[in-house]
Amino acid sequence: MTTNTNHTDQVAATSTGANADKESIHLTSETTASGAQAAEPSVPALTGRLKVVSDEVHDIRKILQQVIRRLDRILDPFGLSPVDTFEDIEMAESTAKCLQADGITDLGYIEKNVLPKLISGDDAILQLRIKLENYAAYPLIDLLEKPNPDLQLLILMNRLDAQSSKLFLTSFEKHMITADVKADIHIVPVGKKLDQDTMAKNNLPKVIVTTPEMMERMKSEGIINDKVVLAMIVYEAEYVLRSQTNVEIIRKALNDLQNCQVVMACHDGTDDVLRAADAFDFHEEAVIFSMDYINVHSADHFYITENALVEAVLDRAVALSKENTVVVICHDSADVNRMKDKLVDRADVVVLPRASEMEVIRGVVVTAHTTTRIVQSKAHKPVKMIANLSGAVLFPDRYLEMLASYMDVGEQCEVIVKVGSQDALRSLEAIDVSFKQYTAAEH
Repeated sequence: MTTNTNHTDQVAATSTGANADKESIHLTSETTASGAQAAEPSVPALTGRLKVVSDEVHDIRKILQQVIRRLDRILDPFGLSPVDTFEDIEMAESTAKCLQADGITDLGYIEKNVLPKLISGDDAILQLRIKLENYAAYPLIDLLEKPNPDLQLLILMNRLDAQSSKLFLTSFEKHMITADVKADIHIVPVGKKLDQDTMAKNNLPKVIVTTPEMMERMKSEGIINDKVVLAMIVYEAEYVLRSQTNVEIIRKALNDLQNCQVVMACHDGTDDVLRAADAFDFHEEAVIFSMDYINVHSADHFYITENALVEAVLDRAVALSKENTVVVICHDSADVNRMKDKLVDRADVVVLPRASEMEVIRGVVVTAHTTTRIVQSKAHKPVKMIANLSGAVLFPDRYLEMLASYMDVGEQCEVIVKVGSQDALRSLEAIDVSFKQYTAAEH
């Protein structure tokens, strides 16, 4: 594992994936007449190395306390180090192209706090409920800026045939096309074989997509060369690291791959991921970014139990919508239509259909509680208020999904939920959400 070593200094050269191989699923965008690879790889070693992983078993409470302290230090929503333009971040031109293609034209909280370290080679825990497939790809794209046929990159997954795994690989390939970088992508599920002849077929960098079990086998067979692996993405790490066997395989591998950046990318932060970070002996300087943590702590959480307060909440929504974006969540499409008719003469109203993503400059966005996406990576005024008037039961996962769907990461936001009683909010205490009773007089 590594810390704070710029990717562009790690690689002397690089180049995407699409022809099928009989033994492994092999993707390549280009066929060359090159022979076997050189005996001595030319990928430079990184300057920073981590100490050998300790076998000591740590108490989980101690681990969580350590991680919480790191989160408080690294993720303070009000302690930003602003970056005004992309030019202030040292990145490969290919990465900049991908950011622009993804619609990231204004530097938000993630870009200010995560992207510079992520593309400079720092180890990371990256918990994002949206756009994870983009951010997990950026470190790889940055490494592929210059063609180096000796380079190897690893993507570890729990199930290669899962839809989310396929979506990530599709996203990665699109980013490679956008960035105009090339590599051989070898997808090696359990039971398949990748041989040296296949690896040497094209004079391109190699991206090996596999499971921890198969990675271990390919290391023992010499297919994976410890000296030239510069990055390992553990995608949907919450599933990969649920298995202690997988954790141990990766831990042992990292003792050999000490020049390797490790990014544990997950949609849901779990204790398994935190324990793995400790087992992998992440440095204090490692990036630990949790969208859930940021959203919970940068929002003000309120609840109402009386129907009479709904009107006060809507008055507040209309007032805020003059210069900002406000989201009002209803129970179903019929309620959405009623709410639209109710507000249309008082504010600019946009109805958001289910599972849609759109640009909202300002006004009131009315939607149903089944909708899961809104204005991420789109030009819009900050979302300053989320009023969930659907009456739906809010379990922790659903509440965090709601925040991730509608909040701007790192921006202060009022979140107001209508519940039958305060008891309906008890389960949310487990994720450190502290609710206050909403009163019209205070707003």
